[in-house]
Amino acid sequence: MEIKKYTALIWQWAWLIILGVVVAGGAAYIVNKNITPVYSANAKLLIDEAPGSESGNEYAQILTAQRLSQTYMQIMKTTPVLEETIDRLNLSLTPGQLAGKVQVSAPDDTQILVIRIEDTDPVRAAEIANMLGTVFIELNQARESLRYAEPIANWETRLEDASDSITEIETQLNRLSVSETPEDVASEDVASEEITPEEMAAISLLQTQLNEAQIRYTEAFNNLNSLQVSQAKESSNLVPIEPAVPNNNPIRPRTSTNTLLAAVVGGMLALGIIFLIEYLDDTIKNPNDVTESTNLTTLGAIAVIPNENPPDRLITHITPRDPISEAYRVLRTNLGFSAVDGGLNSMLITSSSPGEGKSTTTANLAIVMAQTGKRVILIDADMRRPMQHKIFEVT
Repeated sequence: MEIKKYTALIWQWAWLIILGVVVAGGAAYIVNKNITPVYSANAKLLIDEAPGSESGNEYAQILTAQRLSQTYMQIMKTTPVLEETIDRLNLSLTPGQLAGKVQVSAPDDTQILVIRIEDTDPVRAAEIANMLGTVFIELNQARESLRYAEPIANWETRLEDASDSITEIETQLNRLSVSETPEDVASEDVASEEITPEEMAAISLLQTQLNEAQIRYTEAFNNLNSLQVSQAKESSNLVPIEPAVPNNNPIRPRTSTNTLLAAVVGGMLALGIIFLIEYLDDTIKNPNDVTESTNLTTLGAIAVIPNENPPDRLITHITPRDPISEAYRVLRTNLGFSAVDGGLNSMLITSSSPGEGKSTTTANLAIVMAQTGKRVILIDADMRRPMQHKIFEVT
């Protein structure tokens, strides 16, 4: 019964539900169509973790990777990175405005950073995502190289000085080893005989200096190479693995989805209003309402008699086989059973408002009672708007 009641209620107020759906859905569609669409682009970077940062403890490695990801995510939205990106792309944005367009995330259990840019232009969104990754990689490399910049520069200077010394000493040796032109040298023995002791001492000294310079060069080269290897082991960097591409499908507003949701909400709101109205409405419309309001059973239900002419309302006399006439006879029977112990001698029929059918019900009920052979006296007690004389056509 409850399902039938609610179904009838919804059917009765179907127009309000449809109106709520149409108004809410139409308003959402118009609003979403007037909103500037926003597009997104994603660029992915792989964290190339420094080999020297790995340890034997697996849990410590996981924590290190997580901290590194979180650090990179924070650095990527710093002012220097944003300003460099704005300068390279010649954007008319402030670092704060650009930061509002940037979202950096790190998927769980990965060493990947995802740069997500939201912008009203899909091409510009992709350009910003790619350029932001490029700028961050370059600045990160420069920052990592600063730790070894001074010692590397020192050993590069020493290596260059040692190389210059070797070149200078070799030049002097070549100059001393050739004392005359090649036409005058008959053989190596002749050349050796022409070298003086002073020249031999000078050559020996230069050879010693050359050996020392070569030792310094080797030391500088080895130390420089060792520093460069250490820098490579201890420097973490990022590698682009998937550049951002323009996506012409806006992420918001989602016009179709928002319109559908608004239509559903509008229908539910209308349904809520209907239930509220029904809950606040305490008027009696059917026999069930009488039972619920008074905890009393009804004696009968009479359909509306459509005739406007008062004499035509005597349906029990004019058409005794009509279902409405039968309803009056059922009412008569129920009244008799309700007073089976003491008998039914008098009865008062009234209502709370005019035009609810008091006169019609009284006249037809008097006729069906008289049809059983009883003597019936009908008194019209409505002193302001009497109707019985019109119904029975008496003066």
